[in-house]
Amino acid sequence: MDTAPNTLNISESQYFRIASNFFSIERSSKNLRHKNPGFSLIELLAVIAIISIMMALVTPALLSLQESTQLSRAGQTITDTLALARQTALSRNRNIAVRFFQPVNGGPYIALQTFLLNDDGTEQPQGRLYRLPQQIILSDSTNHSKLPQPSTNVFQLPGQEVMKYSEFYFRRNGRTNLDSSQYWFLSIIYERERTKDRPSNFISLLIDPNNGTVKVSRP
Repeated sequence: MDTAPNTLNISESQYFRIASNFFSIERSSKNLRHKNPGFSLIELLAVIAIISIMMALVTPALLSLQESTQLSRAGQTITDTLALARQTALSRNRNIAVRFFQPVNGGPYIALQTFLLNDDGTEQPQGRLYRLPQQIILSDSTNHSKLPQPSTNVFQLPGQEVMKYSEFYFRRNGRTNLDSSQYWFLSIIYERERTKDRPSNFISLLIDPNNGTVKVSRP
């Protein structure tokens, strides 16, 4: 004699009650998830710590890149200034002086400007005063630069303090008044490395006294 399988007898009303309870629990769970969408305090602290570490690692590299960019721009500006002074001497048939300014009490060169020298002994500014960026200097050390001795005269820069200067000029034929038996050069460096024998990064400009051309050298 066959036996009927065991079956779970659930009335229709019980089925709907169970289903209703299930969906009610599911809605409650969703509401709880929607009510707590934010981060915990521990998670926020972890994110802040990661950001702080990343900033500590990246900031020195960014500062170094900024300094290197300033050094390159300064070198390019001075190179262009010297080239323009030579070209002006040739085209206008006048001597063009280049002056490198430093504080009266000594120190690195911090600015330069070109001047047109007239035949009657007068002079007039030929280009705008260029002041080097902060933390960038033209070295006054004999290890890094060789320029003529600073003049005993002083010069009042527009809106600036009185300064002394070292000077040479391009002749009408493009040559310079520098002694052709010597090497003449200047180096653009970071001010903090002024006392180092060999700075970590620099730009040297070698001036040929015979033809007035400038060669650029970098490490």
